[in-house]
Amino acid sequence: MSKWYPCIYCTEDLHCTKFAEPGYESWCVLGPCTAETPSVGDMFRRMSDEEIAEYMASKETALTDLIFLKVQAELKKKGLLIDFSSRFHPDLLKQRDWWLDYLRQEAQP
Repeated sequence: MSKWYPCIYCTEDLHCTKFAEPGYESWCVLGPCTAETPSVGDMFRRMSDEEIAEYMASKETALTDLIFLKVQAELKKKGLLIDFSSRFHPDLLKQRDWWLDYLRQEAQP
């Protein structure tokens, strides 16, 4: 999605290329387009640093949970009943703070 136009179907002269029919002009609504699905990048561009940090920390936590479940399942198959997930589970607040610090660093070219 372009920074300057509401969606990918909007031209520089504000015509809509998605809904235009032969012989007729269609104007861009200059707002959310029903024909376009926002990308993950679009979602991030609309988020604050705090929201991005929270999102990334939750994704990391979910991935960690998945890994622990898979490892524990493999250990169980081998007859080892060790529940170590609670000892190694990441602290969501620490992860969120790490991401927030990272997002607020000066950009390097």
